[in-house]
Amino acid sequence: MLHIKIQKVSTIAIISIILALFIAAVFTTGITCDILLETAVFLVFVKVLFSATRTITNTNNILNQIEDIKFLLLNKKARKSSKASDDP
Repeated sequence: MLHIKIQKVSTIAIISIILALFIAAVFTTGITCDILLETAVFLVFVKVLFSATRTITNTNNILNQIEDIKFLLLNKKARKSSKASDDP
């Protein structure tokens, strides 16, 4: 859980830095047609960050489910081996 919290904090920090740079670019270049390009780059970057975060979350969920399945299979195997040793 700590890893997920650190990821969220780092994502927010990165977005904040990029947003600050974007705002600085708006003030230095003014509102020109270049601002559309800067806006597009910013939005793509934010989308990539959110996509990466969602991918990591989904991967962690899948890994947890695999661990659960492994645990169930090992328990089932242990029960079968104990039944086989109990039968004469």
